[in-house]
Amino acid sequence: MLVGDPHQLGAVGPGGLFRTLAAEHGAAELEILRRFTNPSEAAASLRLRSGDAAVLGTYVAHGRIADGSRSAMCDAAFRAWPAARDRAEQLLVMAGDNATADELAWRYRAELVRRGVVERDGVAIPVASPGWGMRS
Repeated sequence: MLVGDPHQLGAVGPGGLFRTLAAEHGAAELEILRRFTNPSEAAASLRLRSGDAAVLGTYVAHGRIADGSRSAMCDAAFRAWPAARDRAEQLLVMAGDNATADELAWRYRAELVRRGVVERDGVAIPVASPGWGMRS
């Protein structure tokens, strides 16, 4: 059972709290990498994990890293999302800050409204009272 203050900042560094727990209490590690279907991506991920920055060239060569201004990257992320959705593919879009996440979320929502997937005015959700959902 984990017990703590959910309002405190998490552990700093790669792996966060999980890394801290593993370092202090030990952990079993998987020996076979299973999350990639492409063997070269599996190998590259292990190199990146070990801190080999030279592997970044492999990611660039395979179109896995893009660069540009914040505006250009937001535009690229926005264009990639509906295209992937149209092909029934999954796509993960990550933002480095809340402002960027908000901007993209509103753009995606506007696109879903345009496509008739969600209603323009949304759905009214009742505001929960204090203690809602809590059991004594």
